[in-house]
Amino acid sequence: MRLKENHMEVGTMPRDWNDYKKCFLKNKIDLYEATFKYYEENIPSPIERIAMIELVDEFQGEISLNKAKLETQKRIGKYTVDFYFQYINSFDEKLEIIIECDGHDFHEKTKEQAAHDKKRDRFLTEQGYFVLRFTGSEIVKEPRVITESIYSIIVKSDGI
Repeated sequence: MRLKENHMEVGTMPRDWNDYKKCFLKNKIDLYEATFKYYEENIPSPIERIAMIELVDEFQGEISLNKAKLETQKRIGKYTVDFYFQYINSFDEKLEIIIECDGHDFHEKTKEQAAHDKKRDRFLTEQGYFVLRFTGSEIVKEPRVITESIYSIIVKSDGI
């Protein structure tokens, strides 16, 4: 087993279980730190970063098997959505889910913002997308609500 150079000498084997565990965990921490840094540099909104981490962590297996696809800031019509999530269900049907992360400053603070969001949601729904909208508070306090909502759509589409 080859481990990262900064954790063990390249090409050496771990001495024992504890040595292996220490190296394995250090590699995972390094990977997550690099991932978080990338998100901090490329996703300006903290609540969108949290959502992204939850989505990638939960669906990385499906994404790597091309059963799911995740895009940020995708343009659909005249709108740019926070997240576009595509999933192929057990009937080989494509589910297209829009995830919106609503920070208080930009959503439903005024009547105009609320009206804009409703119009946008109607447009996306008419185009065949499932639209999931979460408040910043929901995302921060209970980030799993995003993936649980997606699973609810998947389960219903599978007829379970």
